[in-house]
Amino acid sequence: MILEQFFKERNSSESTQITYTRSVRFYTEMTGHSIQECLDIADDEEYQNIRWKNTRTRKWILEYREWLYSNYNVSTAQLYLTAIITIYRHFEITLPPLPY
Repeated sequence: MILEQFFKERNSSESTQITYTRSVRFYTEMTGHSIQECLDIADDEEYQNIRWKNTRTRKWILEYREWLYSNYNVSTAQLYLTAIITIYRHFEITLPPLPY
C-alpha cells in the first residue's frame, strides 16, 4: 500500500499515521479514486504538461479544501489539507501554490 511506503520512508509516528490515514480516506471518498490512482493521474497530468489550472488534481484539492473548511475548524482543516499536499510532494508531484 502506498501509505505504508510513505510512513516507512518518513518514519512517521502512530499519531501522524492516524491523521494522514483519516485525511486520505476523506480525500479518496471525495475524488472517487484511491490515493494511488490520484498520484498516477497527477503524474500523468504533469507528464502531459497540462497547465496546473486545468488539472483534475487542482480541482480535487480545491474541492477538498472547501469541504474541509465547511466541516472542520480551521486548524483541523489545515492539518488534513497539508497531509494530502505532503503526500503528493513526497512522491515528487509538483503542486504550484493554490489560490486563496
